[in-house]
Amino acid sequence: MACHFPRLKTATQIGPVAAILLIMTTASVFSADFRPGRGLNMDIWVLWPGEEQWSDPSVILPFPEWRQHVTDDQLRTVRDAGIDTIRMPVDPRPLLSPRTAQLQEKLRASVIESAEKLTGQGFKVIFDLHLIPDGETPHGLFTENDRWAGYLDLVGDFAARLSRFDSSEIAFEPINEPPTICSIDAAPDWQSRMEALYRAIRAEASDLTVVATGGCMGHADGLAALDPSPFDDNTLFTFHSYAPFLLTHQGAGWAGDVAPHVTGLPFPTYGQNEERAKHGLEETLRRVRTDAPLLRRNGIASYIEEEFAKIDTRDELTIEMATPFETVSKWATRNGISAERIFLGEFGMIRQEYDKPDMTDPADRTAYYRRSIELAERYGFGWAMWGWGGAFGIVTAFGDEPAEPNVLDAIRNLPSSEAD
Repeated sequence: MACHFPRLKTATQIGPVAAILLIMTTASVFSADFRPGRGLNMDIWVLWPGEEQWSDPSVILPFPEWRQHVTDDQLRTVRDAGIDTIRMPVDPRPLLSPRTAQLQEKLRASVIESAEKLTGQGFKVIFDLHLIPDGETPHGLFTENDRWAGYLDLVGDFAARLSRFDSSEIAFEPINEPPTICSIDAAPDWQSRMEALYRAIRAEASDLTVVATGGCMGHADGLAALDPSPFDDNTLFTFHSYAPFLLTHQGAGWAGDVAPHVTGLPFPTYGQNEERAKHGLEETLRRVRTDAPLLRRNGIASYIEEEFAKIDTRDELTIEMATPFETVSKWATRNGISAERIFLGEFGMIRQEYDKPDMTDPADRTAYYRRSIELAERYGFGWAMWGWGGAFGIVTAFGDEPAEPNVLDAIRNLPSSEAD
């Protein structure tokens, strides 16, 4: 899940349909059995228990925590709506914590049982070790050799366990949104780490589909800096897109010092929504002037106005949303990678921040998800929405209350895909 404002990018025009077809005709043939389709991300945590509670089996098991809340009927409802792929985030921290030393086998077995539960319901599963950033170097993972070695051991252990699944049912994404610096200079370091993760999987599972990511928090630019040549044809490549971040993360208290002040911005921002967008911008700037730290008010207000000016017309908003897809598409073409090997692992628009009254209009959210899906399928990419519940809840809101059905209804009404 994205958790910071991305650096500014230069928008490019959407490529012609011929460019998309070129990927399909000139790229390498996809040899993997696992083919992601239309997907949804499960929750990471629901209650977010503190680490001091992780040694308590009644708190930590079953794991991941969604197993304690999600019902078979809910899973069937999602499957019947047309979702065929579940990206299953697994927080690796409890699996690396000394507090769970006595529960390790039960924890890891419970994670595999969770994947089996999903495949048993007819879903394809992307098993996602979902690293949760804690500053620039989460938990010392990228700065302490022993922690990195422990993470590689964890990846190898799960690769061996996942190798027992049918190869068409499951794929392994060994890390989520690596928080590396977004620069070309940082690309070689992430390249070597991604290759190490890949080797750890292949040492235990020769037939398991691997999902590789670029650095830079999983942005399209991060993937475009990755050299795919060390990875075999049984490898997918993933990126995330929450563009435009100003709209998709409005109100999110964990997404930097800008997003918490943003409210009332509709999607799209133009046409019949133009007056609502202007009102939302005015209310957002009012909040900044009254609530933001005094020394940051002018800078935050200027940034919001500049970012809004990039998305307040049809053409500008179209370019902003299409740019990540075009970036990845061009990278795939250059490297002979077919579109079906590209997976949009996360995208979404916030429903409501926890413990805040402001809510995004369900019709706006649905329009955003629909537009993103249209882009992904135009380029031939598989996709998975964020997410099941909570702030971005599609199935449930907070406290297991049902979310508005609008987004799932839109999925249910999508044209049939080739996978169908």
